[in-house]
Amino acid sequence: MCMKKIKVSAILLAVGMIVCGLAAHVNAEKMEEGSQLEAMYEEMQAEVQAEMEEFEQKAEAQQGANAAYTEIEEAMRVNPDAKENVYAEEYGGAYINENNKLAVCVTAEDLAQDIDANVVSELSGEAAQQAQDVMAGNIEYKVVAHSYNELAAIQDEITDNYEKFYPAYREGTPEYELLTTITGIGLDEERNVVTVEIDGLSEQKITTFASLFGDYGCVEFEEGVAVQNAIEYDPE
Repeated sequence: MCMKKIKVSAILLAVGMIVCGLAAHVNAEKMEEGSQLEAMYEEMQAEVQAEMEEFEQKAEAQQGANAAYTEIEEAMRVNPDAKENVYAEEYGGAYINENNKLAVCVTAEDLAQDIDANVVSELSGEAAQQAQDVMAGNIEYKVVAHSYNELAAIQDEITDNYEKFYPAYREGTPEYELLTTITGIGLDEERNVVTVEIDGLSEQKITTFASLFGDYGCVEFEEGVAVQNAIEYDPE
């Protein structure tokens, strides 16, 4: 009987050692998993922090660029008190580029030098200080073919003619097919062009546009989206 008890005890001891070994192995795995999770969490925190800092830098840069844009727009207006915006003839517009820098378009490099020499020095106040910081080293000047005044005049001319032509053509004509699918007439300062959006853009419609409105060298055509529930002119 004693021998049996010893055997049972030995078996129990062996089982206990196996269980302890398994427990230690499981604990080691859990500790390793915990360390990995902690490392992943810290990495995620670092990424979030970096993204927040980048966002804040971009927001600050864009705020300064916006302030600079406003200051330059005002400085380029020939008569700041006039209702219509008429700018210096060498000014081609401005925009904030993908790097959150202010890009100023000019038709003559002399205007860029004038902006640096005069506009920046006249700034004052908190918003103007932000603009001054931007203009001190982050303005990008781009020489373009067309002034803002020229593009704005062409945009107005096309819009006026569109309103005049629309009721003049009946269904079934190429002019009607064009006029009823023009969905937008805009001005793109970055590309230095007037844009015409046409639903169902085609070479035929571009040819019809040229024969009807004129062949402008600074007009670019884009695919437009059909206007829902549009009120159409009655040609009669």
